[in-house]
Amino acid sequence: MKPISDELSDIKSDMVLSMEEEMFNVIEKNLLDGMALEKVKDIKNIRYIIFNDEEVGGIEVLENCRPDIKIRVRVYKNVDEFIIKDPFKMYSIISFINTKFNYKQEY
Repeated sequence: MKPISDELSDIKSDMVLSMEEEMFNVIEKNLLDGMALEKVKDIKNIRYIIFNDEEVGGIEVLENCRPDIKIRVRVYKNVDEFIIKDPFKMYSIISFINTKFNYKQEY
């Protein structure tokens, strides 16, 4: 029988992963047409931003201290970090990705 602390740790881990998945799903649904997020093999907290089968950026979860998630977003050579308090309210992140991609701001 598992100790209660192990069970609580498993529950917390499942909740954290669920929040990350919700965040990635919301971002992907709001990307420009033709863009998608692609999982990195064997790494759960990183997604590539793909356009026309080409990687144009990435999203990496740096910290997940519920209820906040800190991520790093890269589009071309542009990098910024964001703290997400609600995985369903991420306008600034989606705006950053779409704007940097649209204007192909590489510097």
